[in-house]
Amino acid sequence: MHTLKYAIDEKRPDSEARNSFPSGHTAAAFSGASFIQRRYGWTLGAPAYALATFVGYSRVHAGAHYVHDTLAGAAIAVGFTYLFTEPRADGLRIAPVVGERRTGLRISGRF
Repeated sequence: MHTLKYAIDEKRPDSEARNSFPSGHTAAAFSGASFIQRRYGWTLGAPAYALATFVGYSRVHAGAHYVHDTLAGAAIAVGFTYLFTEPRADGLRIAPVVGERRTGLRISGRF
């Protein structure tokens, strides 16, 4: 993300500062939201996306970014999450464990 910011070197709307495009704050928020949605479903993902959307809105409202900066940050983050994150396997796996000196249950799941 930082490489892209420095390569494009767009001026911020509120100052002479550079590196506006894409929004790193928005990308971080959408990265977390899309990870939660991808791994745990829309029940947890929808509120996470709502909060991430607020982060993007607040960056534009504060004058730190243009709308296209936040949209690009969100799109990049979600795209990479879908490339590199697999959905969670449904449910837990429970299996008996029986050996010479042990007996029990093995419980496993993916997080």
